[in-house]
Amino acid sequence: MIAEVAEKMVFSSVIFLFLFLPIVLGCHYLLPGREAKKSLARRSQSAVLCLQALSYAGVLALLLVDILHLSAASYVPFIYFQF
Repeated sequence: MIAEVAEKMVFSSVIFLFLFLPIVLGCHYLLPGREAKKSLARRSQSAVLCLQALSYAGVLALLLVDILHLSAASYVPFIYFQF
């Protein structure tokens, strides 16, 4: 679910315009002080990037499992000492 949201989160998407942007802008106007607003901007940018990175975690896990499976299938313990 989160990966689907992150994968579709472009600046013109419905999720970004009607969910993410109003929440961030609402928090931006409610926070006092410039430093708090800068911190919110950094954290919201990090949240978007983390959500996008989560969409690739499944692909990375499948790749790792496939590599481990292939290496285990071709493992010969005594390759140099065959009897």
